Amino acid sequence: MPGESIETQPAQIPHTRRPYDCWDVCTQTATAAGRREGRDLRKVTLKRSFGGARDESVGANSTRFDRRAPCTGSSGMRRRLEMSPKPDSARTATARIQAARSLLFVPGNRPDRFERAKASEADLVICDLEDSVGGDHKDLARSCVAEWLSDGGGALVRLNAAHTPDFSADLDVLKGLPGVLGLVLPKAEPAALLALSDRIDCDVPVVALIETAVGVQHAGTIAATPGVVRLAFGAIDFSLDVGSAEDEVALLFARSSLVVSSRAARIAAPVDGVTLNLDNSDVARNDAFRVRQLGFGGKLCIHPHQVAAVNSAFAPTGEEVDWARLVVAATTGSGASRVGHSMIDRAVIERAQRILRWAAP
Repeated sequence: MPGESIETQPAQIPHTRRPYDCWDVCTQTATAAGRREGRDLRKVTLKRSFGGARDESVGANSTRFDRRAPCTGSSGMRRRLEMSPKPDSARTATARIQAARSLLFVPGNRPDRFERAKASEADLVICDLEDSVGGDHKDLARSCVAEWLSDGGGALVRLNAAHTPDFSADLDVLKGLPGVLGLVLPKAEPAALLALSDRIDCDVPVVALIETAVGVQHAGTIAATPGVVRLAFGAIDFSLDVGSAEDEVALLFARSSLVVSSRAARIAAPVDGVTLNLDNSDVARNDAFRVRQLGFGGKLCIHPHQVAAVNSAFAPTGEEVDWARLVVAATTGSGASRVGHSMIDRAVIERAQRILRWAAP
């Protein structure tokens, strides 16, 4: 009954989110007709935001991207990337991406590291064709990644940015490879997604890596685009783009924008960017815990030593589990009640139940 008290120590309500359970997530795979409809919807969604010659919403001097340019080969014909897996496999890949806490980068030109990355505790591996690969090694990286993904390997692949010549070359090489679980699109903006939509089937899951002011401004559109299953935040490039510091306060608005946009679009909680410290895993753990408090559900990693620390940061603490058990035990089903000094209502009970589901083995 409201007002009833259970004698306990004062309970503090922890602010925690389950990176998969507490989000209403869905896959965007269906029949062939549904996939065609999804592609059309993706283009309509993006064109409404970013489809003509000029876009006043991103500044008077801004020019919209010609979505045909990076998608046209020497013959002038576009070639579409279609994943080999059937829709059931695509749904499985999507679910893995949505649930991932740790996503470990491995340079595409270092095939000696692929299996080690796969054997790590990382929830997903990202074969990187972009920042970690020098310009002179792009072809080698594509070749190494394609060979591994054709021979039993499985990973996300980070493409080169849509405005670069390497973007089209990346997609050409990845076409039909069974190990491509999804694509990570850097410098994700509506224009870049338009370019990608001309080249891939809607069954291919996309992680949109937002690294620019335009990307943050259009985060809602990007998150709502069919095929985009998760947002990620590139803090270093974003700070460079807007001229800000890389600290928590300077990046709070951008991070919160991705959380809100993801929730509004009913996709999984976003993934935070990398921690540059390679020697002290506690730094990565603390970074991950702070963004978890904002509503993030995962983090990009650049070294295997960071993975366990990141995974632990996205698990409920013992204190949170104890609090959740106390709240659930105190639930009477008759409305608000009290635990210690705190009122317990429906929203608090649901949070406690999520924590216990999250903590379940």
